[in-house]
Amino acid sequence: KKQELNVWPKHLLQDQQVASAVACKKCGGIPMHGMSDKQGQIFCKSCSVQHENVNPNAVVQVMVNNLKTRCLTLRRSDESQAEGVTDSDEGHNICATPGNEVPPSCKWIGTVQEWQQHQQECAYVSVKCLQCGANVTPRTAMQAHLEICPNALIVCPQQC
Repeated sequence: KKQELNVWPKHLLQDQQVASAVACKKCGGIPMHGMSDKQGQIFCKSCSVQHENVNPNAVVQVMVNNLKTRCLTLRRSDESQAEGVTDSDEGHNICATPGNEVPPSCKWIGTVQEWQQHQQECAYVSVKCLQCGANVTPRTAMQAHLEICPNALIVCPQQC
C-alpha cells in the first residue's frame, strides 16, 4: 500500500509567504487536503483528527493546488548549490543506481495539482523493483538494476 502524503514539503515551494497563508494551524505544514474548522483555521489531515468540526474546505484546497512547487525528487544537495540550503539529504529521494551513482534530480516546476500527473512521468522518481522490492532511482535505471537483481527472473539456457 502506498503511503499517502498529508503535508507538502515546504522546502520545495517557490513562494514561502503564499504557502504560509494555507499552513496547518497546529503543525505548520502545508496540507495536501485542504481542511478547516468553523472559525476558518486550516489543518492538515493528520492534525484535523485532534480537533472537532474540521471538514474539507474547497477554497483552501484550490489555494494549496495552485502553490508553485518543485518536484519531490529535488535533493537537498541540489538546493544547497542553488540556494545555500545546508540541510542533509536525509529523507529525500536519493537512492544509489547500479554502480553507486547518485542520479541527478528533476528540475520540473509546476503547481501542487500538476505534480500528481508529473510524478507518473518523472524520470527521477524512485520505483520499486517487482522482483526484489528494492527502490531504484531514477526509474530509467530499472533495466540496469534488473541485470544485477538477485531475484530477477532469467530465461533458462536449456529452455526448461
